[in-house]
Amino acid sequence: MAGAGDRNFTGGTADAPFAFIEVGLSSGGSAITKWGGDRFGASGGTVTYSSNISGLNGGLTGAALAAFESAIELAFATWAALANITFQAVSGAADIEIRSDSVDGNGGPDGNVLGFMRPTDFETIFVGDEFAIFDDVEIVFDRAENWAVDGGSGTSFFAVALHEIGHALGMDHVPNVSDGGTLQNMNPILSTDELQSGDIAGIGTLYGDREYSDGVDNVSFAKVNVDTGQVIFSKGGNDNVTGTDFGDSIYGGAGNDHLFGGGGNDRLVDTRGDNDIEGGNGGDTIIGGAGAIDADGNNGNDTLIGGIGNDTLNGGSGNDTLRGDPSGSFIAGNDTLIAGSGNDELEGGGGADTFVFSRASGNNRILDFEIGVDEIDLQGFGFSQGTLTDNGTNSFFSFNASGVDFDLTIEGVIVSAEDFI
Repeated sequence: MAGAGDRNFTGGTADAPFAFIEVGLSSGGSAITKWGGDRFGASGGTVTYSSNISGLNGGLTGAALAAFESAIELAFATWAALANITFQAVSGAADIEIRSDSVDGNGGPDGNVLGFMRPTDFETIFVGDEFAIFDDVEIVFDRAENWAVDGGSGTSFFAVALHEIGHALGMDHVPNVSDGGTLQNMNPILSTDELQSGDIAGIGTLYGDREYSDGVDNVSFAKVNVDTGQVIFSKGGNDNVTGTDFGDSIYGGAGNDHLFGGGGNDRLVDTRGDNDIEGGNGGDTIIGGAGAIDADGNNGNDTLIGGIGNDTLNGGSGNDTLRGDPSGSFIAGNDTLIAGSGNDELEGGGGADTFVFSRASGNNRILDFEIGVDEIDLQGFGFSQGTLTDNGTNSFFSFNASGVDFDLTIEGVIVSAEDFI
């Protein structure tokens, strides 16, 4: 659906323009359409939807109908994951009603209209604020089209659903975008199953970036179709949050959370509760706080910083930096710092810390070993199998056997066998 007097915005970057659908006002001018509050960034609240699409592909029943309904559910979830708006499936009358009909006409690929969105009513039009609040919307799919789900042959039902739901939220096409930048910004010919940077910037502008509730949430972006990282805020409750394949910023709240960055270079921060935090692939930054964290950088060159609790930090593969306590902290935990493969730098901070090294190649450094307090734990090989030397200031331990080339520098102290376990 094309809007009257579309407005073109830039969402923070030059390559992420977006536009909103507007309706003309009898008094002149136009109003931007959305759900919920009458301002940019106001939550869309809870919007109900229902679907009656059994007329597609000559008649859908059973598993085939369920697959199409799942595609609709995923399309709504993709948008909901990006902004403060919640969708609830209902039977019968709903805020957004999805159905099938014969809608062939001009304007789409090969002269066919695949589907359209049409507002049937507005709840309120705030003339002074130039916002029109949706009340009822319908989305119609052409029942004559050969629709496909799960990668089958035909027109992607998910791509069109994603597109039309975007319109039903107030997103429109950006005129004169020549690079095919985003799903909502391109012309009505669909060729992508992903939301891209302009879509994400636009929906966040309308409804605000997504924040998760004070309850127990299970939030996964792993199957959400986006092409860029997200900023995710989790509030209270014991939450499970999974990021995208791109560089995300995930912030945990109160409660004992599990955060998983996924792919990309992620920033994972949770300063409250006892938390499990995993970086995934990429060079990640993990930061703890008042509680204890169990952090695993996994792959990539990671930075792991514990809090004031008794933390376990595992660098995984790559060249990692592990710090048990924040710099300058007056309260220290008894931390376990685990170096993986690669060249790692470990700093325990205050407290009685344990530095763990496995039988893996690498050139590692301990920056702040305290004799009689901290310990070095060798796993897969023993102290007697290596060589300990010093230069009067620093200590050096090496183990070279069976293809393993392990070197450890303990800076600023002269250690002995009693410091190893």
